[in-house]
Amino acid sequence: MDTSDLFSSCRKGDIFRVRYLVEQRDVELNVRDKWDSTPLYYACLCGHEELVRYLLANGAKCEVNTFDGERCLYGALSDTIRRMLKDYKQITAKCMQRDYYDDFLQRLLEQGSYSDTMFLVHGESFCAHRCILSARSPYFAEMFETKWKGKKMIALKHPLINPAAFGSILQYLYTGRMDIDVEHVEDCKRLSKQCRLQDLIEELEEKCKKVYEFVSSKPGTCVKVLTVEPSGNGRLHEDLAMLADCALPAELRVLIRG
Repeated sequence: MDTSDLFSSCRKGDIFRVRYLVEQRDVELNVRDKWDSTPLYYACLCGHEELVRYLLANGAKCEVNTFDGERCLYGALSDTIRRMLKDYKQITAKCMQRDYYDDFLQRLLEQGSYSDTMFLVHGESFCAHRCILSARSPYFAEMFETKWKGKKMIALKHPLINPAAFGSILQYLYTGRMDIDVEHVEDCKRLSKQCRLQDLIEELEEKCKKVYEFVSSKPGTCVKVLTVEPSGNGRLHEDLAMLADCALPAELRVLIRG
């Protein structure tokens, strides 16, 4: 109910209601409706300048050359809103405060704290955690028990493995989110197939279709970055919850479940 209220309030330009939903009800700003539209898109489309400014300041996503960014820019009702979007710099502090879970996983990936393995992909290195990759991908789980067992440094030398695509796959496994240059999407799909990530392949194909339809129908737009954000990150939370459960001593599992 709160989510549909947020979309409605953004279309009406009711900034007081939007502030209440975001600040008091903790409603996620970057949700999507069945038309793949965000609250920011509707605020831009309806010309609510003050509301657009508020949404951007509180973490609404509108990066240049992304599907959401180009769509908001193209649909903006006024030049003032277009200028705001072009000058936009995402402020993540408040957004991070509202989702410590995702922020922690993102920092774990970026900083490599407590990592126990490193991948070398054509000169680029990626720190990672075996437990997370194993929980999220059957392929990684199998390889860590066989070919990669006991190895702390793993070199991936196959010519078709693109470092940028590999980094994006890691981002997806850790956070449920992926940002990938359009030119590397096919490399990403190939790696996803290897890692047995069928849900990601389907999501990439669906996003590519939407981007192609949008760019084809809107002359002058340019989408260079594809963003995948599985709704609610349900699969991510489920996989990591199973990981946490496995890490507990048997006697504690009984107590918690009881």
